[in-house]
This record gives sequence, structure tokens and C-alpha cells, in this order.
Amino acid sequence: MSESPDAEGLLAEFKQTGSETAFHALVERFGGLVFSTALCQLNGDSHLAEDVVQKVFADLAQKASQLRPDGGLGGWLHCHTCFVSANLRKSEQLRRVREQAAGLTESDKRSTNTTWSIQAA
Repeated sequence: MSESPDAEGLLAEFKQTGSETAFHALVERFGGLVFSTALCQLNGDSHLAEDVVQKVFADLAQKASQLRPDGGLGGWLHCHTCFVSANLRKSEQLRRVREQAAGLTESDKRSTNTTWSIQAA
């Protein structure tokens, strides 16, 4: 996908001056691409996709000076969105495993406590 010179100009303006207006225009222009890519990567979970959008644009703000002016911002955003989505998917999976393990531990404690309560009565 070829970018308009306007997107490259906005990126250059943000890199040079830190213009919030230019950055906001980039978010407006590419936010849909980032969100839809994240949504596909995260099996339709819109809440996680919104988290990815925030992370991707925060990373863009930090790494803008490292991006080449002719490097294709849309391509970078797409690739970075896939990367961030994959990391979020992994961390969510690990979180679920930990929660399940904690839930099992809690249910083990409850069954142990119930046993003690019955014996004490």
C-alpha cells in the first residue's frame, strides 16, 4: 500500500517538532488500520484490540525518530500491530493459566477447610 506524501509529511513534522496536531492526524489516518489488524489478530476481542492500538501509537511516538522517511509508515504500523498483538495474546494466555492455577489452589484450600470444619464439629 503506497502512502500519500501527506502521511510522510505528517510523520516528518512530528519527528522534527513533536507536533501533537501532526501525531493526531496520523492516529486519525491509521487508527482504523491498526485496530482492524489487531482485531483480526486477537480473534475479534475489541477490548484487547483497543489496548493494542494504544500501545502501537505510544511506540510510534517513541520510535518515530528511528523510522526512515521513505520506510512506509503503514507497513511499519501493520507489522508492529501484529507483533504487539502476538505479545498480548501470549500474556493473556499466561494470565489465564495463572488464574486457573490460582483457582485450583483456592478450591483445594476450600475443600481442605471444609474437611477441617466438618471434623471439628
